[in-house]
Amino acid sequence: MSAPKDFAYVADDWPRVAGELSERLSLVREAEDRRRLTYLDTFDWRVHRAGFVLARTDDVFEVSDRATGALVMRVPVAGHANGSNGNGDGGLPPRLRDFMSGVVGVRALLGVAALTSHSVVLAARNDDAKTVARLVLSDSRLDRNGPDTVLRRRLTVVPLRGYDKFAARLSDRLADLPGIEPVAESLLEEALGILGRRPGDYSGRLVLELHRESSTFDAARMIYRTLLEAMLVNEDGVIQDVDTECLHDFRVAVRRTRSALKAFTGALPVEVETHVREQFRWLGQMTTPTRDLDVHLLDFPSFHRLVGDVGDDLDPLRDLIRADRRHAHRRLCTTLRSARYRGLVTDWGNAIDAEDPSAAPGPAGSTPIGELADSSLRRAARQVLRDGSVIDDDSAPESLHDLRKRCKELRYLLEFFSSLHDPKLHRSLVEELKALQLNLGEFQDTEIQRHALEAFAGRLLESGAASATGLLAIGRMVAVLEDRQRRARAGFAARFAEFAGASNRRRVAVLTGGSL
Repeated sequence: MSAPKDFAYVADDWPRVAGELSERLSLVREAEDRRRLTYLDTFDWRVHRAGFVLARTDDVFEVSDRATGALVMRVPVAGHANGSNGNGDGGLPPRLRDFMSGVVGVRALLGVAALTSHSVVLAARNDDAKTVARLVLSDSRLDRNGPDTVLRRRLTVVPLRGYDKFAARLSDRLADLPGIEPVAESLLEEALGILGRRPGDYSGRLVLELHRESSTFDAARMIYRTLLEAMLVNEDGVIQDVDTECLHDFRVAVRRTRSALKAFTGALPVEVETHVREQFRWLGQMTTPTRDLDVHLLDFPSFHRLVGDVGDDLDPLRDLIRADRRHAHRRLCTTLRSARYRGLVTDWGNAIDAEDPSAAPGPAGSTPIGELADSSLRRAARQVLRDGSVIDDDSAPESLHDLRKRCKELRYLLEFFSSLHDPKLHRSLVEELKALQLNLGEFQDTEIQRHALEAFAGRLLESGAASATGLLAIGRMVAVLEDRQRRARAGFAARFAEFAGASNRRRVAVLTGGSL
């Protein structure tokens, strides 16, 4: 079945146009309605990137194919929430939630544009009086603060399965009429354009275009600006608390900035880097408590699966974590509204401005970024290989934690410099590094989670808020986490040996022009 085709038309007397089109094109008036239409997507456009459009009216959710406009699924709202909550897609009806869960993950669905639309449906029928295509006339207004904005009036030719040639013929006849012209952009794209946005305009992925001959001063500032923009675009989401992943992306931008400050030492004046390095360390510390508690709450569905029938006995634990999280989030909001934080982002933005930076080049500012990329990547890779090679079965957990930090630093450098490398070779090295990071993350995260659960259990026991079965359920979870940590520890040697093998060493040598 072919895709619906849109046309724009100009007319003040909208009912008259519907009547004239019915008469000229021998169409039958089939329906008329007024409805409010809200388009939904995640903050990072996961629905769009997956190739879908998700919209909600007063009574139904509709999923359509973004490329063809074909309807994929229509599900009654049936009293469900807006589909927007602080944690994923739990506000959707079950059937739609199951369909979308693999798309949105843990992100919240948010309203990206809201319209009020008046539509008239005209049917094209064949000689047997069977409907073979439809023409939808729509008059839409963008709902937003302040006066509503009128969008272009649209004529949409909707083909029916098995009758594509009738829809094509109707489109050709429309195109010949005066005052009607084809429209390339969708209704959603037009609405977003008025709002100053476009689908896919934010992603947590770091996209940079560096050139080897550029100075370290210029390249570092470009990277710093990109990371600062990621922080600022997520700032309101962190404060409004509509999506836990806004804080995650904010923290990643902070960590990447700290890593860049280490990698690009000397790009800016020493006193500027020293001050900013301390400020970002403070900011990272202030975001940690809320994110740690977010992780515990995100893991609660898996907690329930672990303990089975006594899952309800974990409610006091969840209540305790939620209470701690509310307090931590309030402290974080105070931080983001503080003079210290506002001064940091303002002064840092001025220092790294693209046109008129307040910071001059530092002692290493004139070094070509290609040279620095090669040397810093080799140094970081050597540190990972050196630290990992001395870890044995008797090594303390801290040694694996330190290695995980070294791996993160190498990963961030690979992200910064990806545009300087052969994509296939770069991707292969990153995949190998991610596999090692996954092992180290499993070891470290289970240890942190286990200790946190033990601490929560102690507080619940002291307050008398937990039942005996609830405490036993927490104990069961701790035991499972201990087992997962042991398995991760047992698998480390093989995983590190794979990463430290000759293939990856050759990859680093080719990427950086020097051996390890």
